[in-house]
Amino acid sequence: MPVRPPKPVVRIPLLVQREVSLTVRDEVSLTLLVDVNEDGLVTDAKVTGRITSDVLKLQPAALDTVRRWRFEPARQGNKAVASQTIVKLSYVPLVTR
Repeated sequence: MPVRPPKPVVRIPLLVQREVSLTVRDEVSLTLLVDVNEDGLVTDAKVTGRITSDVLKLQPAALDTVRRWRFEPARQGNKAVASQTIVKLSYVPLVTR
C-alpha cells in the first residue's frame, strides 16, 4: 500500500540571530531532510544538498526552525506512519549589497 507523505500544518519562519545575519549577505536556500513521527512531530533533521559557508552559518537556525514545525503525519491507508520529507527554507537578507 502506498504511503501518503507528511504535510506541514504549522510552519515557523526562519529566524536568524542578528550576529549571523550581519555575516550572510546573499540569498541562501537550504534543503533539510526531516524525520516525522506518527504524531506529526519532527524527530530529527539534517541539512543536505550543497553546503556552502553561508549554509553552515544558517544551519543552527534552520534546524531549530524545522524542529518547531508540525506535520499531518504520513499515512499508509488509514494508519499514521513515521516517514521522511524534504523541507526547503530560504534566507533573504534585509539589506543586499
